[in-house]
Amino acid sequence: MFYIAAAYKPAADPRAERQFSFIIRAIEALKPRGIQH
Repeated sequence: MFYIAAAYKPAADPRAERQFSFIIRAIEALKPRGIQH
């Protein structure tokens, strides 16, 4: 997941922050429970 954080880091506006957290939540919800990234 570090690549997503690196991609979003330059954009430091609130909309990007909300979208980033939404993407993280979606990935956490969709990824298999046994895999740790």
